[in-house]
Amino acid sequence: MKKNNSVIKLTLFLLFFMIVLTLFLLIYIIPELKKYKTNKIVLNKYEKLYNKEKRTLNSYIKNGENIQIKYKKEILKFNNKFNEEDFINFIKKYLQNVTIERNKEDSKNTTYKIEGNIDKLNYLYNFIDKLNTYKNFVKINFPLVYKVEKKSILLKINVTILH
Repeated sequence: MKKNNSVIKLTLFLLFFMIVLTLFLLIYIIPELKKYKTNKIVLNKYEKLYNKEKRTLNSYIKNGENIQIKYKKEILKFNNKFNEEDFINFIKKYLQNVTIERNKEDSKNTTYKIEGNIDKLNYLYNFIDKLNTYKNFVKINFPLVYKVEKKSILLKINVTILH
């Protein structure tokens, strides 16, 4: 009977232990699991939002890189320092009897009045095309004035160098 009594005590102790564990589970672990689930849902929401913004940012960066590649020459034109002597030598390659006068200068641009002779009108178009390939931005201020003389054409043009 004593043995039987100890077995009953052991089973009661085990039963009591299981009840305490179940209460512990109900009181502490299950509410924490609910908090964990809601926090995980919120985290997933913010991860989706983060990934969306990251993709948007990466697309902007990629577009910026593509623009840098596409407009590399133009970007370099802005970065080049303007050299007046180089510009005058450039103009003398295409025009004869050149006179250059500086009209205005500010921090962003310089305006020149250029007079020179060309042999044919086609040379004028070539000159304008070559101005587009100059190492700085050159803006032609209209009107272009040209006057036909005996052997050549007198050209008067105002240009602005953007720097």
